[in-house]
Amino acid sequence: MDTDDKKNRLHKRAHHIDKIDIAAIDPSSEVVKVEANIVNLSEGGLCVDTFLDVKPESLVVMNFKLPGGRTAVTASGRIKWADEDKDETGIEFNTLSESFREWLKDYVENK
Repeated sequence: MDTDDKKNRLHKRAHHIDKIDIAAIDPSSEVVKVEANIVNLSEGGLCVDTFLDVKPESLVVMNFKLPGGRTAVTASGRIKWADEDKDETGIEFNTLSESFREWLKDYVENK
């Protein structure tokens, strides 16, 4: 991603390597389950280190632990982009509690 793309991001990101379990449901109703690592995290979504071969806007359910490994989070989202060459996928959060979104915002700002 070039510098202009980073300037145009809606939310600041924090690099965060940790495990995440993902179940993606593509429009044909096929479920794709993977375990990946979170590359970076923001209040708007996250990037994972695996290519999910599903269509953009496919629904996903994610399970991961907050930094420090104490609290598990289940969140839903949508695939926003997938880059097969980089082996990465971007996921936008759909539903997050306001308290968790605020926690994420603070986490990223202080990282």
